[in-house]
Amino acid sequence: MLLLQRMRGEERVIFIGINPAIDAERDVVFCKNKKDAAEAKAGSLAVMKFDESDLEFYVKSGIPMAVEVAGARDFLLLAATRAKYAIAEIELAKTLQKIADRYVMDIKVLAMSNDITAAAEAGIDGIFASAQEKRG
Repeated sequence: MLLLQRMRGEERVIFIGINPAIDAERDVVFCKNKKDAAEAKAGSLAVMKFDESDLEFYVKSGIPMAVEVAGARDFLLLAATRAKYAIAEIELAKTLQKIADRYVMDIKVLAMSNDITAAAEAGIDGIFASAQEKRG
């Protein structure tokens, strides 16, 4: 199993089984809205919460995005866009990963968790972990 870790401030993204040549140098930028994402440095990964009114932006922007979703409906809508990653609480991520695998979706699922073992055992693509939680 290969792990790729990116540290940015208080958060880190760990991908399970991803080729290290993919996304290895990408910065992670936390965005409050699509305006912040549009202003992110070229080549960075914009992280933001799902907003159905932003679907057209996700499709047309061409910006690599990781979007936090609250349910399967959000995930299915997001998967039809160009977003690279969906972020969800670990229990929801397990369900989303099954959907992604069943329908051979290009989007990767990241669990909000510090438990890399639980994510790997559940077959989830990776984790979006808080370094602060890890220390505490």
